[in-house]
Amino acid sequence: MYDLIVIGGGPGGLNCALYAARYSLKVLMLSDKPGGQMAYTSSIRNYLGYENISGMELTNKFVKHVKKEGAEIKQEKVISIEKGFTIQTNKGKYKSKSVVIATGANRKKLEGAEKFENKGVVYCATCDGPLYKNKVVAVVGGSNAAATTTLYLSDIAKKVYVIYRGKNLRSEAVLVKEIDKRKNVKVFYDVNIKEFVGKTYLDKIILDNRKSLDVDGVFIEIGSTPASDIVKNLVKLNKGLVKVDKDLKTSLDGMYAIGDVVDTTGDFRQICISIAEGAMAARSVLEYLQRK
Repeated sequence: MYDLIVIGGGPGGLNCALYAARYSLKVLMLSDKPGGQMAYTSSIRNYLGYENISGMELTNKFVKHVKKEGAEIKQEKVISIEKGFTIQTNKGKYKSKSVVIATGANRKKLEGAEKFENKGVVYCATCDGPLYKNKVVAVVGGSNAAATTTLYLSDIAKKVYVIYRGKNLRSEAVLVKEIDKRKNVKVFYDVNIKEFVGKTYLDKIILDNRKSLDVDGVFIEIGSTPASDIVKNLVKLNKGLVKVDKDLKTSLDGMYAIGDVVDTTGDFRQICISIAEGAMAARSVLEYLQRK
């Protein structure tokens, strides 16, 4: 029996496990991919103390710190949660007095791209970027994630096209300025990909302005949707996001939620915010257990 089980291994979940361990709680973190989306980010430049660090490197630092404080981490996929709490994973079953949901979000996908996933359509630049050395690639999206992916790939690929449906990239100004300096980057505004073309592997993309681009790969960075399916029958949701109060408590007693899966921060999804919520949730769990 654990005092707390944290489900999800992103920055919020890791910090929650860290704080809970420092409160001398018996804590277990379950995650099939420690680091969450952060681990797949090629370059993080807005986390205090690090001018530029890869998501995987930052993840490794977080995991090492959490383990040093005594929290247990298991790389397992959670299949179901029962009130009480009993958590079933792909490897076993665990019981806990409380639960923090830190499942984050899942990457959005483009219609027609499924056929070429792992055959030219990519969702992780740090994982697959090196495979496109001296090749022609496209990045879809206009966020910070899309901008950092573009800059990362511009150092590897021969040519990088940015496909964005808006009139201006919505990433931070400093990133936009860097993109403008890269001679091998060309941005297409007010367009969408209409069709992915190829036999076995992706050969080209056709835009809705009828322009055709020959590419070896397309990196998709168009946002995400909350990964709340695991609790949709247990707690109240708000457009797929878990509803929480100021203490990050859900509608189910003993269950808390943090990070990209909750409805507290609008669309401002940042590592620092998830980390802060992780610390707050650990404190809320401590107070809950003390009351019990």
